[in-house]
Amino acid sequence: MEKFDVVIVGAGPAGLKAAEVLAKNKKKVIVLEKNKVIGPKVCAAGITEKDLKYIPKRLIERFFNSFLVNNKLRIKYNLFTIEREKLGRYQLRQARQSGAKILKDTFVREISQKYVETSKGRFYFNYLIGADGSNSKVRSFLKLKSEVCCLAIQYKINKVEKDIKVFFDPAQYSLWYLWVFPHKDYTYIGVGASIGMHIHLRKKLDSFMQEENYSASDFEAALINVDYRGYKFNNIYLVGDAAGFANPLTGEGIYQALVSGEEIAKKILIPEYHSRKLTKIIATNKKLSNIIGLFKNQPRLFKLIYMLISKLKKSKLLQRHAIDFLQYEK
Repeated sequence: MEKFDVVIVGAGPAGLKAAEVLAKNKKKVIVLEKNKVIGPKVCAAGITEKDLKYIPKRLIERFFNSFLVNNKLRIKYNLFTIEREKLGRYQLRQARQSGAKILKDTFVREISQKYVETSKGRFYFNYLIGADGSNSKVRSFLKLKSEVCCLAIQYKINKVEKDIKVFFDPAQYSLWYLWVFPHKDYTYIGVGASIGMHIHLRKKLDSFMQEENYSASDFEAALINVDYRGYKFNNIYLVGDAAGFANPLTGEGIYQALVSGEEIAKKILIPEYHSRKLTKIIATNKKLSNIIGLFKNQPRLFKLIYMLISKLKKSKLLQRHAIDFLQYEK
């Protein structure tokens, strides 16, 4: 029998960030990861300047000072792309150097209020952090439903595009959008939608690929949990996608994962700690979810507002306010 101050299930950005912070503060920490390789995930891997508070600049593959909307409107805004596997390796080193123990290829079989039973033994804990993604076993143990999810699908092509592009079309992509995210040696082209509004999603993506003369190659798909129902449950915490912190309108999740991992670690270290960052993420996501719910029930209203925004597309002030709101900066 081995007991830890904190057991973390999942070695994604949230789990490894929590492990790093806790281990640096002399907590005995173990991270249990089911995969053999840490880092890869279905993700366009685009980040903004706020992410650079957590991600070193040397991990950036490409920098863009603007992006294209519907191949017509160029919006000035700094964006970056990174490789998820490199981010995973960096965070893994940081966590290990801080003193955390990492077990890969380790499958969770049973969870209780006191221990986690795995393929490599039983680990007791004072605190448990569920950082195991949208299909979280820790979340399931807490009997929390995940009724609000998004589906993201994408192709990885060998062609390297010049610009980041997003395409909005209510008739095609409903409330979401299609994306083109160039990296150093490849480009991700994908689309997402809320579950329930995802019918024929791949056909729409394939149609775009054909129209733009892209040759399809590696296909990926993943669910994104955006059903937030709390993050603290006695001595058990949820972070990242396990908690439903991803942006319900854009699907963005790297920033929320890093922030929640760090902030929950602080909460464990200082129980009375109040996280303004998490409060901001939760409040913004709630507003976005309410907007999505309104437009789902009134699609004509959404199309009308979309038309009005299209006519105001040259307003740089409107563009800045919209982006800042989506990026938790307003």
